[in-house]
Amino acid sequence: MMRVRSSPADVSVLLEWRVSGLLDLDLQRNAESVAEMLRDAHARPFKRVAERLLRRRSETAKNLVRAACEVAVEHGGAVELARKFGVAPTTVNQWCLLEGLPVPRRLLAWARVLLAAMLLGEEGRSVASAGRAAGYANDHALRRALIAFGAGNPSSTPRAEHLPRAAAAFASDLREARRRSARSTASEALS
Repeated sequence: MMRVRSSPADVSVLLEWRVSGLLDLDLQRNAESVAEMLRDAHARPFKRVAERLLRRRSETAKNLVRAACEVAVEHGGAVELARKFGVAPTTVNQWCLLEGLPVPRRLLAWARVLLAAMLLGEEGRSVASAGRAAGYANDHALRRALIAFGAGNPSSTPRAEHLPRAAAAFASDLREARRRSARSTASEALS
């Protein structure tokens, strides 16, 4: 925390440097507004990356993916994802199916892969530290996941390519999940 008395241009520079947000304690004095600001900032750079892949999706789908991003950062699973919404895991599973998203377990696996791919793009970050930050037990587990999800091999793929590759593969999986959902809905309507 630091006191900043700067111009709007200086604030823009801070935001370009990936500062998630600025809290003005002169304007936001109560604990509730500070807590809300901190909740909103949680995993924000990562959520921005994921949201770019969801431009044509419903707000519900976006909320599910945002929550999956937060849970991935926290190294949680499907139970923690359901807890974010205060519902049972089966309910989140149904929401994902209705929204044409991968089931929660796969959605969380994608979130971890996207997080690791984003972290690998940071200068000076090792494969092992990116893996640990994304919840993988070791760099071998991260390598297997990146390869399996189409993000490339950290040993041979330039670091700047991991995120675009992972994003493209995730977008493809989202399209397939949407097709499965549409087929399921159509077959239920015929029953």
